[in-house]
Amino acid sequence: MVTLLRVFLEAGFKSKAGDIGQAIRLVRKSSSIGDESELDQKMSKADEDQFVELMKSQAGQIVMDTSNFVELFNRLLQLLATILTKTSLTIEDKLIIENALSIVVGILLYKNEIFAEFKKFTS
Repeated sequence: MVTLLRVFLEAGFKSKAGDIGQAIRLVRKSSSIGDESELDQKMSKADEDQFVELMKSQAGQIVMDTSNFVELFNRLLQLLATILTKTSLTIEDKLIIENALSIVVGILLYKNEIFAEFKKFTS
């Protein structure tokens, strides 16, 4: 689920500000655990480009403009904090962390004002 959300937001960020999509990809590459998700393996460059084009449409822009990024950001931080309290992590946990972290970075780059939420966060 978090992988799907990341793919969706990555396309949305690319449609609004292309550099953010590239930053998300860089975060994922630098933190990669070596196993791509099934969704990532199935998405071709053409699929990705079509998704970005969809997000450039009026409907895609409405989704990006009306999304509650503060709420999403806070829930992702809580998810990360919960997972990181585990004594051992599974591959699935690591994928969730990787995707959630990618989304958090994208949100921070897209909505700079949310950084204040990050500084206030306590688990």
